[in-house]
Amino acid sequence: MASGYLVLEDGSVFKGEVPDGSPDVCGEVVFETGMGGHLEAVSDPAASGTIVVASFPLVGNSGARDGLMVSDRIHASGLVVREVCTYPSDMYGGKPLGDFMADSKVPCITGIDTRDVVTTLRDKGTMVGAIVSDPSKAGKLLNKANMKGLVAKVSPKGVKALGGKGPKVAVVDCGSCNGLYEELLARFEVIRFPYDAKAQEVIDSGARGAVFTDGPGDPHELRGKTVETAASLIGSMPCMGISLGAEVMALARGGEVFRMGLGHRGCNQPVRHDGRIHMTFQSHGYGITEGTVEGAVYDHINVNDGSVEGFSLEGTGSFAVLYRPQSRPGPTDTAFLFDKFAKNVGGSK
Repeated sequence: MASGYLVLEDGSVFKGEVPDGSPDVCGEVVFETGMGGHLEAVSDPAASGTIVVASFPLVGNSGARDGLMVSDRIHASGLVVREVCTYPSDMYGGKPLGDFMADSKVPCITGIDTRDVVTTLRDKGTMVGAIVSDPSKAGKLLNKANMKGLVAKVSPKGVKALGGKGPKVAVVDCGSCNGLYEELLARFEVIRFPYDAKAQEVIDSGARGAVFTDGPGDPHELRGKTVETAASLIGSMPCMGISLGAEVMALARGGEVFRMGLGHRGCNQPVRHDGRIHMTFQSHGYGITEGTVEGAVYDHINVNDGSVEGFSLEGTGSFAVLYRPQSRPGPTDTAFLFDKFAKNVGGSK
């Protein structure tokens, strides 16, 4: 191990350790509140361009291997932890998370007081930062930090029929996880489109519904592409938006989408819907301003801060949520939303 440093754009420096030969990286520094699911968090395409800080002090107890990831690779730029388990349980046959990340050439910096990092972010808001072997190198990296074009990097290329049984639905994939497709393939025949697919392509496929998926980055960059597609499809077929997809649907209906000071990340986020509190997994840094989305009923509310977590569009059979009903990681409290979408699609012509 060698000395490593997390350096924030405000000049804050946190000293820890990194494996020998770890690359210097930069990204938007965000914190994740779950007690587990950290391999899933860093392999989530929505983590592209971020350095994830684990607020829980010990991570990696269950080990890490390819089959436990939610995508085909690690997408986060780095992981910041207090302590990573070096002798994980052999129940899942994985290796230590730090070693797994080192094999992927993604730094996992340990020995950091993550409570201090989280407090700094809560006081000052999300910032760009760098993990470096020498703090004097951070300035150059931070000046070159580029958080744009992330969806284009993680969205699948081309159109692909994925199979499944049931009515056909189109998935406009902005960088989703495997768990979403497991839920959809259990209910639908699925055809996958890239993020910049045109509405007419979706209609010509014979799809009876459309899903706009989760993904990384700023939804405003998707104006003229995914947002325009959503605007054309909402009303012509039932649509479901998830996380970034919810922000896309909000913009498509004239809504105001804003960058949150901290965002919501972790598998323990409480949401009130239909008279009940559901625990949800979330990974988003943008919110939706209540009262700005045309025809929306705001029927999902975050219990912690009262922010909008989802809405339904009256008369369209369409709805959207900022959290991940497919879980993985996290609870399955809201998987019923896929059944609701199936009912809406089944009732459409």
